[in-house]
Amino acid sequence: MLLVAAGVFAQGLSTIGFIQSLISIATSFGSASIILMLVLVILTMLAAMTTGSGNAPFYAFVEMIPKLAHSSGINPAYLSIPMLQASNLGRTISPVSGVVVAVAGMAKISPFEVVKRTSVPVIVGLLIVIIATEIMVPGASSAVTGGR
Repeated sequence: MLLVAAGVFAQGLSTIGFIQSLISIATSFGSASIILMLVLVILTMLAAMTTGSGNAPFYAFVEMIPKLAHSSGINPAYLSIPMLQASNLGRTISPVSGVVVAVAGMAKISPFEVVKRTSVPVIVGLLIVIIATEIMVPGASSAVTGGR
């Protein structure tokens, strides 16, 4: 059911022109790959923080990755790896996440106190994931560049 909803969501984003707008914004900055990756990471992270789910935001946005990657000439893994990590890390700093509510209840503190204490390590972890992706995963798609 989640995958069907994610597919419908991605098709809706494509229909209203969101994907094309995202591509044009990213290419207007020059280095389209890093800008596009950062925009998708921020969107996924915000969706995960809002919903308290780690999987739903990723599945919602990953449907548009092949089209975005192909039209921008970017390796799909370059976009999807940081998105996956942002989705899961965003869940850990969501005050409505089940685990945050459970930990806050056991510690008899507010979920916002838990989020406040976990946010710094999560942000550092996300930055490390972005840097590692930039170093280890080629941004240009070999299918688009002809394997060069």
